Amino acid sequence: MVAGCVSDEAKFAVGLDRLWKVLRDDHVHLPKMVPDHVASAEIVEGDGGPGTVKKIAFTPAAKIVIYVKRRLVMLDESNHVFKYEVLEGGVSEKIKSQTFEFKFESTGDVETCVVRLKVEYDTVDDEPLGAEEEKKLIQGPFMLFRGVEEYLLANPGA
Repeated sequence: MVAGCVSDEAKFAVGLDRLWKVLRDDHVHLPKMVPDHVASAEIVEGDGGPGTVKKIAFTPAAKIVIYVKRRLVMLDESNHVFKYEVLEGGVSEKIKSQTFEFKFESTGDVETCVVRLKVEYDTVDDEPLGAEEEKKLIQGPFMLFRGVEEYLLANPGA
């Protein structure tokens, strides 16, 4: 088993509060905002707080993942941070465990924000993930976030 960590950040043309509200409750919003990639999303167990388990099923357009079942580990409303661990599914059979931590930050402009993503993982064997596999860990969430951004820009009242 090899432990690894990959991180990245992206700027979005949507204000912090709007993006945070949507992605905090992604099981409600993703299927309608990015229907080309998300087939369904639901809470399997819990009330939305830490310990809540969600399952997100993806369409074939997502390409790199069929579904993800994940547990919310931490939700910090005041600092706009949430963290979840993947229980099933994901982008690689080489990964034994993985956690995703998202931090939403203001850019000082009410119309934009930055999302910082850190993914920690352990591999199944003694081989580290390659650069392409690490890239997939980051690309998936940011691809969905871009879809949400497009939806919110096209629907200012949403």
